[in-house]
Amino acid sequence: ARNHHGNLAEQQRLVGPQRGVDTLGLSAVRAQAQSARARASASAGPGAKAQAQAQVQAQVQAVALAQQHHCTACHGIESKIVGAGLSEIAARYATRADAESYLAGKFKVGGQGVWGVIQMPAQTLSDIDAKIIAQWLATGARP
Repeated sequence: ARNHHGNLAEQQRLVGPQRGVDTLGLSAVRAQAQSARARASASAGPGAKAQAQAQVQAQVQAVALAQQHHCTACHGIESKIVGAGLSEIAARYATRADAESYLAGKFKVGGQGVWGVIQMPAQTLSDIDAKIIAQWLATGARP
């Protein structure tokens, strides 16, 4: 029941005495990354190990940026909170050739009507951060 309603820390204000517990935070992502690294190193050569490690680091960085810019306040990684889950977004745009640039643009201008009537406001993240998160989404948004 701990994660039944999403990450508790994302449901609390960023200021004040009550901040919640980070139930889906980077610790879970890092644990998954370690197990993925262990599986990759057990079955691959040195070149594949380095590539797998780079992919895991990119995933951890993208999740950290999504949390830093409060994307995860409305978008759960695996499930819908207010907006669609990030894995749902990744699945919808998986076949789109320009998914990365489209998503990075959507972050900057916001929008309404793609996933429902609730508006996503324009975000103030840097172009580099938007590109990193969009790359992660375009490649499947694996936590």
